[in-house]
Amino acid sequence: HTVASAQFLAADAGRMPKAIVVGLPVEDPADRQADFVPPVAGGSADTFTAFLRDELIPWVEARHRTRPFRVLIGHSLSGLFATYLLNSQPELFSGYIAIDPSLHVPLPSGEAYVTETDDLFERTPGLAASWYMTLSNVHALMLSAVRRLDETLESAETSDQFRWAWKHMPTETHMSVPARSVYDGLEWIFSGFDPSHFLEELRADGAAVLPRIDEQYRRLSRRMGWEVPPDDGKIAEMAAQLGTLEGKVDDALEITRVLVDRSPGDWEVQGYRGLVLLLVCDVDAARMHREASLELARESLGPESLMVLALIQAAEGFENRVQRECVEPGRF
Repeated sequence: HTVASAQFLAADAGRMPKAIVVGLPVEDPADRQADFVPPVAGGSADTFTAFLRDELIPWVEARHRTRPFRVLIGHSLSGLFATYLLNSQPELFSGYIAIDPSLHVPLPSGEAYVTETDDLFERTPGLAASWYMTLSNVHALMLSAVRRLDETLESAETSDQFRWAWKHMPTETHMSVPARSVYDGLEWIFSGFDPSHFLEELRADGAAVLPRIDEQYRRLSRRMGWEVPPDDGKIAEMAAQLGTLEGKVDDALEITRVLVDRSPGDWEVQGYRGLVLLLVCDVDAARMHREASLELARESLGPESLMVLALIQAAEGFENRVQRECVEPGRF
């Protein structure tokens, strides 16, 4: 389900970058008890941490194209382990999803492990990370520990680079909560990739919103640690909606003009520019951009892709619309 969620959010919804999903199965319950429990609570999590840091992460990065942003997902005891890494080696991961974390695990002092986080931000004042935590309908000890961590985060003087959120899911069980938590957590950690939440602002303020969208991507780039370019294809789609559905043709023309200037090789941008130009019956320019869109789509998607076939079919509808709305506008 983690692979499916990451694939959908990246490829279909455009809400996160493409990701490499690495699964770490634990077959022996005794290993789970040892690997995920911090030394202060009687476990050997340092050994497991060394495996991640010194063996697994270098192995993955030597064989795949990676970005400097890693997310750790842990459930139950491995959610406790995620908390331990945030405490002990926060530089290893940039994002965390802790699902029903076993923060109630007792220390020799009799206190729950969650108390280890009380001075987290005093020890790491510039901590940069995104922390997302969920809780199902588990027992009172776990709920109390998670709320204790929530209170710690609420009262702490965190850095500008630390983000956190948690969500109680009382209708989920300990075994059903991971699927929803992974999807929600990935969407939250990578919030900002999809510019669609600017649609209402575009409807209200038009092209003036474009600099704000660009600033969001600059902030996102700083948080991610690499340059995240604006999703100009999605912005062009919103601009086309602005013109066709909202009647703000001038704003749609301005936004798509800017997008074509900076992303001339984006087939979606070219296509939506053509659609918007047709609203003012600039037929020759509209055809030029539509044809450019088809050629770029053939190059990037492959000549037999379903999207290219759909664009070819749409060409007939485009010409019919030219005839109906621009050549013979009074016919209807």
